[in-house]
Amino acid sequence: MDCNALKQKKMKRSLQCSFLLILLSFLPGMMHAQCKGFVKKSGLPKLTPFISNGQVQSSQMRPGDNAEIVLSFFSGQDYRIVVTGQPILGNVRFKVKDMQGNVLFNNSESDDVDFFDFRVANSQQLKVEVLVPAYSGDNNIVPNGCVAVIVGFKTEK
Repeated sequence: MDCNALKQKKMKRSLQCSFLLILLSFLPGMMHAQCKGFVKKSGLPKLTPFISNGQVQSSQMRPGDNAEIVLSFFSGQDYRIVVTGQPILGNVRFKVKDMQGNVLFNNSESDDVDFFDFRVANSQQLKVEVLVPAYSGDNNIVPNGCVAVIVGFKTEK
């Protein structure tokens, strides 16, 4: 090989690596945008007739993943917690627990509904534990998708 061919090959490799790095730098933003769009299209409508209080947590999750978040609730208020995941993940399970770990709601014992409505007598924090079911597909490509926890409240009439 002559010197020019080596330089061109090196330059081509360098451009490919640069392109790959640029593409990878946009990946987290694209995943965040995917979750944001999913929440807006599929999650927020499930709050009706409740109004979002701004507590929206979303994340990319894979089969077998679990997460726990702590949310604040204020006395005398009616709330709805919606936990929804993209269909590729299957039936996302969730539990609502008090800070002592007592289970207040478990959607697997309630026909896998994706919301929980309740009234808070005293201001408190509650834990929401989310579990994505294990993957049972035939191939080695493990899916990932967006899971969102959205909180809404009801206004007094």
